[in-house]
Amino acid sequence: MKLRLLSTFAVFFSVAAVAGCATSTQTKIADGPAPDGTTPDTSTPAEEESDDPALQPPHSLGTIVLGEAHGSGTSKSTPIVSATFIPDAVLGKACTKKLTDACVIQEVPKCTKVTSSSTGCNSNELCSFDTSCKAVCKPFAVCATSCDTGEVCKAVSTSSTSTTGECVKVGSFDAGPLAFSGTTTSITMFPPYSFETTGSGAPFLGGAELHVQASGATEAGFEKFDEKFTATTFLQTTPSLSKITRDKVFGTGALPIAWAPANDSIIITVSGAGGSATCKVQDALGKFDVPRSVVKAAQGDGTSTTSSSSSISVSVARQRKEVKKDKHAKTSLDYLKVLPDGWLELVTLSTESASFQGCSSGQDICGDTCTDVTYDSKNCGSCGNVCSSGQSCYNGSCGGGSSSGSSGTTCTTCRSNAKSGSCSSYSTTCNADSSCNNLAYCASSCTTSSCITSCEQSYPAGVTKWSPLKSCLSSYCSSSCGF
Repeated sequence: MKLRLLSTFAVFFSVAAVAGCATSTQTKIADGPAPDGTTPDTSTPAEEESDDPALQPPHSLGTIVLGEAHGSGTSKSTPIVSATFIPDAVLGKACTKKLTDACVIQEVPKCTKVTSSSTGCNSNELCSFDTSCKAVCKPFAVCATSCDTGEVCKAVSTSSTSTTGECVKVGSFDAGPLAFSGTTTSITMFPPYSFETTGSGAPFLGGAELHVQASGATEAGFEKFDEKFTATTFLQTTPSLSKITRDKVFGTGALPIAWAPANDSIIITVSGAGGSATCKVQDALGKFDVPRSVVKAAQGDGTSTTSSSSSISVSVARQRKEVKKDKHAKTSLDYLKVLPDGWLELVTLSTESASFQGCSSGQDICGDTCTDVTYDSKNCGSCGNVCSSGQSCYNGSCGGGSSSGSSGTTCTTCRSNAKSGSCSSYSTTCNADSSCNNLAYCASSCTTSSCITSCEQSYPAGVTKWSPLKSCLSSYCSSSCGF
């Protein structure tokens, strides 16, 4: 089965998907040989340069990426190979909000032009960012007939209520065929650039010298080029992301991330319901504590300090980027201006990622375990508050004791034995259902019928599968539990 790594990168797609990477990165700037003919030393630490196109001279932009991605705690690595070319770098500008000195989160445009509209705009407008990242309502074109494949509707006239368009051909903007050497596998791509492989692993050796050659666009796009660049080294987090406990991820303090240090750039991304927040960190530091405010922003929760019901993904990427500023773009497009000065980004990266699932509503995280502290005798009322021997936890308070029968077997012990013996089939069925499992855990410390009833009311979705187990336990342990 083939693994598709990159879909077509047409110019129109690049324009429509304006949101790009929300981070700045350390950049190697390569402007060619020095006046004396020597080649600049590229082994020195990367110098800082803003990745905001609005702060750079106008230019078209090509980006070539070679990389690998691996899940934390797994041995498999997936190759990443992509190439994109756009006629104006501003088209790839991402609008972000600064959270801390090192971290930002990508913003979503929110317009307020029309208060009665859910989009904040008129029916013939779309809410989007302008080049200064201000949310504005922009009219969209409507063509009299559906455009053919390979065409786009271009605005030709605008009135107060509509924008008339005409279908124009979507021209290609590329650099012609691309071929690589120094990679671990043969890579040759033709426009529209797409790379498929049945294999796995990074397309380069750590720190290897790589070579890319472009034949040049036949129509609009970059002229031919021939460049060498150096690959990054492979990233390993330590401890691995998969070993970070949920109380660290969903807790109240900073989220600690550490890795074996090197000399490139580290990009830490935290993604959740609120979006993706990214932090740019010096690789040589080997560690970074992601502020809780950044995690909260990614969760989309700006008020709660203990929200743990959502899921969060964390990725750490080591990235090396070399920028060649001496390229040229040619020809024009019917619907976009082509900037003749071209910059070429040559990016290599190694990424590790992990996902973390929060707890169900009504549960808290104690260590790496979800529990209901109102009924957990080992975490009664709060994490780590253990009830004394013979006591149970009810409504977050320790008290009472388990009844015992003539045999002297405690109610708790009897129930435990029954779940692994006479009632094992019912217990297995209940454990496979999260709601039933939560109900059973809640009831495991109960010493009264009213306590069990309260658990059933707390987890009504689990009652159906809990009832057979409850009947079995009641029958088996009636003398020990007394109810």
